[in-house]
Amino acid sequence: MFELESIDNQRVAVIGIFTALLIFVAIISVQVLFYRVEKSDVAHKDGNKPRDLSEMQTEQATSLTTYRWVDRATGTVTIPIKRAMQLEVENLAGVRQ
Repeated sequence: MFELESIDNQRVAVIGIFTALLIFVAIISVQVLFYRVEKSDVAHKDGNKPRDLSEMQTEQATSLTTYRWVDRATGTVTIPIKRAMQLEVENLAGVRQ
């Protein structure tokens, strides 16, 4: 039959420690890579930072309440939204009569 060989405890310990160190180095490498990519992504997004919310709200309010040219060549303009609604109500009232 087969003879059982004794287990070399020292060899098993060395292989276990080496494997544990290899796994530790792999985990640290993946974390370093992740944080570098994340930092690069954040830096890229900061470069394309959106305008301040109050600035955007002011711009939108201005575009809804003022007259301005869109295209002078074709005579296209924007009018305040309240005036546009009044004109539409008058237009619909004239259509129904």
